[in-house]
Amino acid sequence: MNLIRPHRIGPVIDNKQIIIVKFRSHNFKSRVYASRRNCSDKKIKFRPSLTKKREDLLYEAIRNLEHHDNFHYAFADVNGTIKVKTNNKVSNKSYFTIRNENDIAGLLIELERDSIKDELTERKYASVDLLKSSDKDMVYDDAFCEIMLSDQ
Repeated sequence: MNLIRPHRIGPVIDNKQIIIVKFRSHNFKSRVYASRRNCSDKKIKFRPSLTKKREDLLYEAIRNLEHHDNFHYAFADVNGTIKVKTNNKVSNKSYFTIRNENDIAGLLIELERDSIKDELTERKYASVDLLKSSDKDMVYDDAFCEIMLSDQ
């Protein structure tokens, strides 16, 4: 048996109760997590048991980042490491590891910097399109200004 100690914790809510399981080896735990997508019962959820500190860090990451457009989700992997997934790559990465509050602040800065860069790029292309569409008008206006200046 690869399980050392399964037991129920917490109250029963809507005929559901959390079961905490201690695995005999990390290798088996990793295999269970890797195969959880093949589970036919979609009501069963697998998640690591986090320490209070890591649970609070996960909550803070979600709370601080959820309002940003590029934030997709935050989760704890099989090892209990907090990770954040972004919709688009930021600094050539889509996944970021969060170890403390400074990592959350740093990611926020990177997300803001990336969104400002995207906004400037959009403005640049919009202004180039505007110039292309009004090139004839600008030439006419320049010629008109030159004529007016030469008459005076």
